[in-house]
Amino acid sequence: MFAPVGLSLTTSANKILFYEIKDNTITFSKSPNNAAEDILEYHVYRRKVNENDSALSRVGTVGASVFRYTDAQLRGGQKFAYALKTKFTDNRVSGFSTVVLER
Repeated sequence: MFAPVGLSLTTSANKILFYEIKDNTITFSKSPNNAAEDILEYHVYRRKVNENDSALSRVGTVGASVFRYTDAQLRGGQKFAYALKTKFTDNRVSGFSTVVLER
């Protein structure tokens, strides 16, 4: 039971009047130690970057063959940290992947 690997994060922002709206896109890969047929889905978690001691909260899910998640329409001025877990067909869930930070 291994978490996804190779996480990367890109941010795209749009200025709208007096504030900024952004999208954070996380890309990742299946761990080579997991058999593809055993994976049900991936869970995406986030927290604010400046809240190191706070728990990550689940914000989304993608299917077993999807290796990208976009956290859309976020308010500018806040930066986020993301991690993923792998959920398997037998309902087991891996530990967290490495955490990627928005810069």
